[in-house]
Amino acid sequence: MDQARLLSDEVKPDKPALVLAARQSSGRGRQGRRWISPAEGFFCTYVFKSAQGYNASGFTLAVSCAVRQALLDFGCESAFKWPNDILSSDGRKLCGILVESFSAGAGRVVLCGIGLNLAGEPAEITGSVSVQTLTGRSLSPLTLAEKLGVRLFAVWKEFMKEGFLPFRDVWLE
Repeated sequence: MDQARLLSDEVKPDKPALVLAARQSSGRGRQGRRWISPAEGFFCTYVFKSAQGYNASGFTLAVSCAVRQALLDFGCESAFKWPNDILSSDGRKLCGILVESFSAGAGRVVLCGIGLNLAGEPAEITGSVSVQTLTGRSLSPLTLAEKLGVRLFAVWKEFMKEGFLPFRDVWLE
């Protein structure tokens, strides 16, 4: 997210950006918690910009809906944990999402960080699991970034128009 913040001047409302890392050395979660990276994971930040104000209420939950659907597309069942985690269907931590925003002129820049265990679980985090453990499938970060990026940009545009309402039923389900 720190590297993504540096790209904010290049991002336009119709041109988001992505920072995809092979490793994460200073990952963070909600309330300043440390995110420990597994051996092989998906560590990315999508960068969006709005020309007008931004009501953040529910955006993390809308992102969770997009990530969960992408996981389902790859055969990985998951569930939501309020407010920013995705768990395996048996309750183990699979993914964390962190959304931050800051002013950019009259609009806002929104950083959407996603940390997902692709293969291997962080030894320091009891109760974590990877996509590979759950499905037996290897999933490359680039494949996931492409699939998720298209979906997240659509979620971003819909969220900017309609807010959380279009995602509410999926999240509650």
